[in-house]
Amino acid sequence: MTRTRRTDPSTPVHAHASIDAFRSGPVASGRHEIDLGGSLLDLLVEDRGARHTLVAFRGDVAPDDPVPAFPDDALTRRPDFNLVALADPALASHDVRTAWYLGSRGLGPLPDRLEAVVRHALAALGTPPERTVLAGIDEGAFPAIAMAGRLPDSTALVGDPRTDLLAAPEEPLRDYLVECHGARSATPQLRIRGSFIEDLDLAAKHAEGLPFDLVVLVSGERAETPAVVAALRGDPRLFVGVAEDPASGSPAPLDDALARAAGALLAPRPSERRLRRHGIRLASSDDLA
Repeated sequence: MTRTRRTDPSTPVHAHASIDAFRSGPVASGRHEIDLGGSLLDLLVEDRGARHTLVAFRGDVAPDDPVPAFPDDALTRRPDFNLVALADPALASHDVRTAWYLGSRGLGPLPDRLEAVVRHALAALGTPPERTVLAGIDEGAFPAIAMAGRLPDSTALVGDPRTDLLAAPEEPLRDYLVECHGARSATPQLRIRGSFIEDLDLAAKHAEGLPFDLVVLVSGERAETPAVVAALRGDPRLFVGVAEDPASGSPAPLDDALARAAGALLAPRPSERRLRRHGIRLASSDDLA
């Protein structure tokens, strides 16, 4: 499957022959197309003159959505954050709905190259890790948390995160292995997992302690407590809130709740007090049953 490539005449487009070419110059606002040897890595940069920068990932993409598929919601539109939004290049030419940002057979592994791109964009915006927020919802939380692990003292802000690729439902990972690598049986799938996926379970990776702050919002629609919350409960850098309307207490869209929670991250470090001040109710044991 080949998705339609979108064009937006109002957004400047900057083409780069390679990641090295991208890293050799300034990073202007607009869409950047980085050639990865036949595939394009797209990122959208908006320099809003802010001290903090949001690095946003989009996890779920419908089959008829055009590419590049950037996240666009209440959180990414906050004017007090610069924006670096990333699109998974595997979506452009493979029949998958989930963006894991891992790479594909023709593309090769992606995480190291993503890190190089993100670090250069943040440096160009003058944003150190401690003023960087990495965000994603559901499957998009996986690359956000993975990238936060590469940027110590940053903050990951995620909603209903998927952090264990082997946990149910198994279809998104299986579809990725089949469509992006042609791995249709167990043996090649194990080989691809070993080559392309550094950490199948991000909670297990950080079981000895988080090197970044992790703010998780859970919704009433989830089937169970997110695995990362259950595994890391008690870590002083983990904060768990509930996505609900602060006035009525009714469920709120995750992107709206994450946008409110982002206000608490404009201080040097997240805290329960600041999250409450921005309308986030901290999760109780009943919420996480």
